This record gives sequence, C-alpha cells and structure tokens, in this order.
Amino acid sequence: MANEIVWLTTSLANQNYLNTFFRHNGISMSVVKTDYDICLQTVGELEKKGTKVIICKGELEHIISNNTSSVVVPFRNPLTQFYRAIKTACQFSYKVALVGWYKNIIGLKEFCEIIDPGLLYVELEDFDIQSSRQNVDEIVLSLENQGIDAIVGNELVINSAKRLGVPAYSVGLNPQAIFDTVAAAERQLGLLEEQQRRFNFISTLVNSVSEGIITINPDMEITNMNRIAEDILNIPQDSWHGTLLTEYLNLSNIDRTISEGYKVVNQILVKDGTQLLLNISPINGPDEGNGAVINLQKIDKLLGLERTIRKMSIEKNLLAKKTFDDIIGCSDVIEDTKETARLYAHTNSTILITGESGVGKEIFAQSIHNESSRKSGPFLAFNCGAVSESLLESELFGYVKGAFTGANAEGKIGIFEQAHRGTLFLDEISELSPSAQIRLLRVLQEREITRIGETKVTPIDVRIIAACNKNLLEEVEKGRFRRDLYYRLYVLHLDIPPLRARDQDIMELIYSYLKSHRQNGISFSAGAIHVLLSYSWPGNIRELNNFSERVSVLYSGRLYTLEKEDVLPLLQMEHHDSASTKIPHAYIKPRRSLSPEYVLRALEECNGNKTAAAKRLGISTTTLWRKLKCLDEK
Repeated sequence: MANEIVWLTTSLANQNYLNTFFRHNGISMSVVKTDYDICLQTVGELEKKGTKVIICKGELEHIISNNTSSVVVPFRNPLTQFYRAIKTACQFSYKVALVGWYKNIIGLKEFCEIIDPGLLYVELEDFDIQSSRQNVDEIVLSLENQGIDAIVGNELVINSAKRLGVPAYSVGLNPQAIFDTVAAAERQLGLLEEQQRRFNFISTLVNSVSEGIITINPDMEITNMNRIAEDILNIPQDSWHGTLLTEYLNLSNIDRTISEGYKVVNQILVKDGTQLLLNISPINGPDEGNGAVINLQKIDKLLGLERTIRKMSIEKNLLAKKTFDDIIGCSDVIEDTKETARLYAHTNSTILITGESGVGKEIFAQSIHNESSRKSGPFLAFNCGAVSESLLESELFGYVKGAFTGANAEGKIGIFEQAHRGTLFLDEISELSPSAQIRLLRVLQEREITRIGETKVTPIDVRIIAACNKNLLEEVEKGRFRRDLYYRLYVLHLDIPPLRARDQDIMELIYSYLKSHRQNGISFSAGAIHVLLSYSWPGNIRELNNFSERVSVLYSGRLYTLEKEDVLPLLQMEHHDSASTKIPHAYIKPRRSLSPEYVLRALEECNGNKTAAAKRLGISTTTLWRKLKCLDEK
C-alpha cells in the first residue's frame, strides 16, 4: 500500500506532520511533497512507479483530478478544524479573513457567518498554476488595505501573507479526517484491484474464435490473420500477405519488446478512433526469435461483456450494495445498533437479526457483509417464506441431474454453494420447513452440504446471517422451530429498533428521501412535524418511504410547506381508514434535542435562512438561535 496509495501535498509542514502521524499510528503510506508548478509531473512519475490512488486537497485536487488516470481521493477537514484555526487567529487579531480554495467544503461559508459575522470569507474561485502566486499576493494586499490584520488559509495563502508581512494561521489537518481519508483511499484501492481482477477474468473468458488473431515472423511480417482481425483493422480479405504489422498498428512503444521475444500483456492501442486491447505471446520463447502471436480485441466489446456479467451478478443478488453509511439517523438507539453491528462484522459468527417488518434487517445484513473480511466475496439474500416448501431445499442446497421430476437437466447449484466465501442472508428463517431445518442445522455444524440426489459432500465457507420478524423462541416453545437450530443461530443477536423508538430520526429520514428524489423545495410545518413524530409508523422504514414517495409525487417541483391537514390523509392512505392514524398515538416520547449535525444540515439546505431552517426542524427561530449560540460556545 505504501506505493499504491500516496498522499500528495505542497506543504513541508504537512508532510512532516503526516509522516509522524502515520508512524505513530502504524500506517504504511508515502507522503510526497510537490509544488503547484510541477504537480502533474510528480503525479506522472508516481504512476510509473505503480501509484493508483492519490490523496490531496484544495488546489491540488482541482489541478490533478482531470489530468490523471489515478483515483483522486480528496481530503476534507471538518468545520470544527476551521473553527479552531479561526478562533486562534481571533485571539491575536481584530479583523480576520479566511482565504482559500474551499468550494468543496459544504457549508463552510454559512458556518463562518455563524461563528463570527465579522469574519471575511474569500473563495479562490479559479486556480491557475502560472498566475496563482501573483493573484494570491494581490488578494492578500487588498485584504490588508481593507483592514484585515490576520489571515487563515492553506500553504499558498500563508506563504503569500508571510512574504507581505501579514500574520497568518494554518487550518492544519484534522486527525480523525486523516483516518477517514486513509480508509476511503484503501476502499478505492480495493475497488481498483477488484476491477482489475474482473477485467483479467473477462479477458480469459473470451476464446480465440471471437478475437483477432495475427501471427508474425521475426521481421514483423504478417504470416497469418483471421477474419476477426481483418474486420478489427479494416483490412480487405487476404490483402495483408507480405505486409508489415506496423503498417496497420502503431507499435512504436513496444516494437523492441516484440523483437526481443517478450510478452506484451493488456497494452491499449488506438486504431481509427477505436480502442484495442493488444496481447502478444512469443512463439518459442525469448531466445528463439521465431515470431509471435498477436491477440486483438475491441475494448468496447470487453466492457460490454463486463457490464453483462455485472448485471447478471446484480440480478442474482450476488452483490451487497448497502453500507453503514446508508443507514440514516443519529439517535442513540440506532447509533448503538450500528456500533453493535460493526463489532459483529469483524467476526465470522452466525448472527440472528430480529425486528418488526420494514425496519431494514437486510440493509444491516449487507452493511455487516461490506464491513467484514468477506466483503470481496458474494452476498446472497434468500427469503425462506417466498419459496414453496417443495422447492425450498432444492433452492438452498441444489440438486444433481435427474434428481427429481421437473428438475433442470443439468442440475443446479444451491444458494449455499453460490455464497461460498461470502455471506448468506436467510430472511424469515422461521418459515423453514422441518426437513430444511434439519439440513440447515447440519450445515451450521459441519460446514458442508450435499446436493439433492447426490451422496458427495461439498465443504463450504459461508457466514450465515438469519432474520425473522417473529418471536423465534416462542416458535420453539410451540414446537414449530427446532430448539437446537435456534441456539445454533442465536450466537450473536442484533435487534433492530422500530421507527417509533427512534423518532429523532424521522424527519431526517423523510428529508433524505425527498432530497434523493430532488424534492428540496418541500418542507413541513411545526404542526405537521408533530403529527409525523407522534405517529406510530407500524410499517417502519418501509411505510415511511411510501409516505415520502407520496409527498414527492403529489408536490413534485413545488416550493411547498405541508401542514397537519396535508399530512394526515397521506398517512391514512397506508391503512385505508382513519382509525389507525389517530394522533397523538399512545406511544409518544418527549422530543430529544436535535444534534448539531442535524441543525447545521438544515441550515445548509435552507441556504442559511434561519427562519426556514427553524420551520424545517420544527422549532422556533428563538430556539434555533439558542442552539447556534451553544454551538458557537462549544
């Protein structure tokens, strides 16, 4: 990882700090210092050495992002880091300015207005390498003429200020943000490696009949060429005899490699605007010099095949798409549940997830999988209650050719085998038939399966996450579920709270759904919010999403604040009667205090309009001012 991921910076101070930080925390990562004038050259040199992921921030991110094939992971300081730097500057100066390239720091400008209305915020809009220093010098001089006696910013701004005799303070690097960015870079590297593995796998799948095949002698003369190669190179049939390969392909970068008899693997060439993937294999090894075999493929064809395989994987539910970041909410109960799930993710023990219908049990299962060491393996979800009893065992364990009437002529691989080295999520586990329960118990005990109609035992490595919305122990007492299987499943237990137990998250969930559907103009009055927080949500997250979708459809493209009278009918639609939506519900809890993150997000979404933000939060403007004052003091 030390060379594949590189942290690029223009600051010597940041380089020294990061090296010390990584050393103390046992992180193996290279930190490379560059300058704005040569940063692209530096990136090119790093890529030649195998760098695949680059971490940088601010101006460097702006310069590099569109000029590299590497993945650029941006570093983002939290707002609190800016607050500390600004507070330090204000202790020694009367009038302070924050200057830098911060357009990607969401909410920074509004945050500055909150913490100090007198603070001057200057955004460096367009960054030009050649004129940057002169432009920054001019800005600093202009600020000094305006009475600014201290500047907070990045390395470029600080150096300019120091040259001109203006006190300057660095924003610095937030330690937790460093950890988070390194983790994000490692995830990106993992994705790149997975993509490379898939690409290599797909390359081996394509047989020679569907590829362009060319043979050449030691003098680079074409000795044979199939029809596919003729089509790829747009050569009339059999007109290539006695011609050189270089007449059709630009091989200037690899001709010596070919003449010396070495392999060329996955070289990309462009022919008449079409990208080609080139592979060359020497016929008799590097010392014989008897020519080579050239394999040509159109890259768009390979990518199309990859897309097909990816689509098939998704359709078969072999990929887990959700992570803990997709679980919205900041209430204590959901944070505690997520923390427990994260702990479980780092084990291989069986997990039993319980909770009411619609609370999001599969999202937690996918998140656990993606946080675990099995994340590169398959994730399969199987609903035990959605398949008839006669087909249940064949779906789970598979069968061999001729196992029973109506079976697939070639047999079938079961869900357990497909999930090998991955995770299998068994939903509605209480619906398993008695015979399937016995077979599942054996799988959990022996870690092996036997297909229907076969005596051969197949070992498997699968983590089981089971889920149900019934009281499974009660099912055991009633004789409908095996007691020994229950205790095999009940190794780790995760109970997902119902939505009524996390009312602090309700509005955040609704606004998140509306925002994902670009319905930012919709808000709710205090009365409407009271109704939504008082409602019991028997269908939990699923019901809330249905409600949000109704709002999105009915008020699409409008700037509208829903009142209590608007909300009640939409809730009643879920149950087709008014009795089930009487407000207030018996289960009503006092409002918890809104988190600072939620307050700042509401303020950001309302473009700093405190009246609108207060309405969105369901509190008075006075209460919002008080919360912002407390945040400022902190």
